[in-house]
Amino acid sequence: KGLMLNPDKFGRTKMHDYTLMFWFRTDDSNSTLFSNGEALYGQDNKINIGVKDAKLYVRSSGFEKQTGTVVSEGTWHHFAMTVSRSQNVANVYIDKRLIESFAADSLSGIKGDSIALGATYVNRSKQTNVMTGNIDEVAMFSSVLPVNLIKEYSSHTPLGTTSPMMAYLNFELSK
Repeated sequence: KGLMLNPDKFGRTKMHDYTLMFWFRTDDSNSTLFSNGEALYGQDNKINIGVKDAKLYVRSSGFEKQTGTVVSEGTWHHFAMTVSRSQNVANVYIDKRLIESFAADSLSGIKGDSIALGATYVNRSKQTNVMTGNIDEVAMFSSVLPVNLIKEYSSHTPLGTTSPMMAYLNFELSK
């Protein structure tokens, strides 16, 4: 059914830079990884990142960029997306490799109380595109991280003292 997140830790306006990253694993050929709604045309401040026809996509306010990268083969993948408003570029990385770039002004903000992992919440009680699999090490930064840090954080946990870090969720089980 997905996992609702604290919206204060992930909210960004369409004026803010950010980096979003997480690990995921799924066999689903169609599912949501991270969202705060369907992100269809006319739905401002919504983002929807997921898998469509086995390939990764990013959707916001009706804009949709489907990558050519297959990510639904049941292995772990590291996702990172940087959004630089001043440079007007959004970059999507999978497993340390830049797979897609597009204009950052194609993306609206991320706002609202339905920010979730593994499902799209159409409203607080209705979920769609529910994912079967795992998501881990979710992080949101208030700046565009350089490529060397994206690569570093794909193999090492970010330090909790990293100044632009807004949120970091690991789902490690306590012993």
